[in-house]
Amino acid sequence: MTIVKGYFNEFHFSECKIEIIEFIGEDLIVNIKSELEIYPPHPLSDKHSFLTPCKVVFKNVKYLQQTFDEYDEKTGKYEKEQEFIKEFSHGLKPNIEYEEYSIEGFLLNPKGWVTLDIIAEEFYFDNLKD
Repeated sequence: MTIVKGYFNEFHFSECKIEIIEFIGEDLIVNIKSELEIYPPHPLSDKHSFLTPCKVVFKNVKYLQQTFDEYDEKTGKYEKEQEFIKEFSHGLKPNIEYEEYSIEGFLLNPKGWVTLDIIAEEFYFDNLKD
């Protein structure tokens, strides 16, 4: 596995297929099945395949807003928008500058469009190989 810190602006999430969104401790892990695009100058831009699974990690999350639009396969439309907001106060470090991140993609189960607005200490990409 090759883990790279930073380079958030070199990611294009809009076509990605997301398998699982989970918290492990204070970290938010987004497991991506496929279709995440990575652009230069990210060090793995020439090694990552569009169809390869990977994950992104947001360390020491302070805030999460998740919007989910459920996809109805019968009608082919997005319906039932749901919003979830969670603020965290545990483990916050007063001398740390937190950054804002936003990602979106198609969640596979339940099926729908998900948008995550995150405030966290750091961002990492894990290509799950090497």
